[in-house]
Amino acid sequence: MTVRMTTTTPNVDTDLYVRFGSAPMISGANVIADYESSGSSGAEMLAIDSLSSPPLRAGTYYISILLYTTGVAAQGTITA
Repeated sequence: MTVRMTTTTPNVDTDLYVRFGSAPMISGANVIADYESSGSSGAEMLAIDSLSSPPLRAGTYYISILLYTTGVAAQGTITA
């Protein structure tokens, strides 16, 4: 499974999180998720397969994004 996020809003910083079985959540300063793609742009990608940790399995996956840039309404797309 490949999850891609791209923003059409320039100069935003986003991160992408995926979790099996329940939505990613914040605990203190940490994000609880099975997979994470973090960088300093608005484009993130995760490739999850049988070699990932944890490996891809049948079921429901929840996708979340974190927008670090304040004062802007970011727009874009997420595909899985």
